[in-house]
Amino acid sequence: MKLFMKSPAAFFNNYILSISRYEHFVTPVMNDSDECFNADISPVSSKDYEEIKNHFPKIHSKIEKYGDAKGAYIYRQDNRIAHISWMINRDQERINEERNILLKENEAEVTHCYTLPEFRGKGIYPRMIRFMIGKAFLEGYSSLHMITSIKNKSSQRGMEKAGLVRSNRIYRIRYLKFFKISPIMVIRPHRVLFNGGLSLRFHRK
Repeated sequence: MKLFMKSPAAFFNNYILSISRYEHFVTPVMNDSDECFNADISPVSSKDYEEIKNHFPKIHSKIEKYGDAKGAYIYRQDNRIAHISWMINRDQERINEERNILLKENEAEVTHCYTLPEFRGKGIYPRMIRFMIGKAFLEGYSSLHMITSIKNKSSQRGMEKAGLVRSNRIYRIRYLKFFKISPIMVIRPHRVLFNGGLSLRFHRK
């Protein structure tokens, strides 16, 4: 009630209806990358967990959710983890409460990307994406997808520098959020209707 009195618009967005919009990027072609031989990039191992927990807590929670760090890679600089990105397949995507891309069997998504503030602006993010494109190609995936908020312009520039192209926008509509179980509708223009273009599921708090 206090929130409603202070800002009816914020109350409506937080409890009644919210619309999240994402820019969807995809690889125009799949190919190998010299970044696959970048010595600064390595898979996440158990010895990295403590550092990730301290500096990338949201990523650490994903490791706990998935049960391992398969597909997660780190970029080290100055003996520190400067950046982390995660390439997930369809099976891993299904674990997520909110599936945005709706991956097919031969598709992968790069997600859970984060660069520590002190390492931003050094080109690490696009290099990591190019690395992921090369890894996906070597592992036999036909395409690599990424999404980001329409407001995250720096992330969009990094994707474009890495060679990804804009596909379309994805819309996630969630309403009646004050209930323990609330509906979520996802509109995916990159999927034809009745083949994942529109889906409805329920989110449990």
